[in-house]
Amino acid sequence: MSNTASENRKNLLDIADDFDNAMLVTHDLQGGLRARPMAVGQLNNNGELWFITGRTSGKVDEIAADQRVLVTMQGSTKQVSLTGKATVVDDRNRLESMWKKAWDIWFPEGPRSPNAVLLRVQTTEGEYWDASGADGLRFAFEAAKAFVKGEQIDSEKAGDHGKARL
Repeated sequence: MSNTASENRKNLLDIADDFDNAMLVTHDLQGGLRARPMAVGQLNNNGELWFITGRTSGKVDEIAADQRVLVTMQGSTKQVSLTGKATVVDDRNRLESMWKKAWDIWFPEGPRSPNAVLLRVQTTEGEYWDASGADGLRFAFEAAKAFVKGEQIDSEKAGDHGKARL
């Protein structure tokens, strides 16, 4: 079943909203790729992602040199990949409104920590894979059938998949 662009966008954002953590991939200062886990602060309905980080962290320097980023999220049956551009935002009010108590371990002074800043990722496109629910059952059946026959599974039967511009 093929989804419309609007359905793909909605599915992508719905699945991404299920995740509390993500991997943020930046370009290091030598041009290589660097990934690190990040707690998701907020995901807006326009696909804009917010994270909190330390002002002196390496990712801040990397983003200043190259704003292009990739954000991935993965669970046992759902995966998301988002591309976009990141910027560092120093907005104390927004930081306080997004603050989660769990972040006190990184910033004991709380949202007023002078080292705490926001990372805004303005996503431009994304892709999702969803093998949960009925799609997951269909995938399990097709995977078992391919395994028994010694064949490769048809990727079109591997759950709901879509791409979307954000």
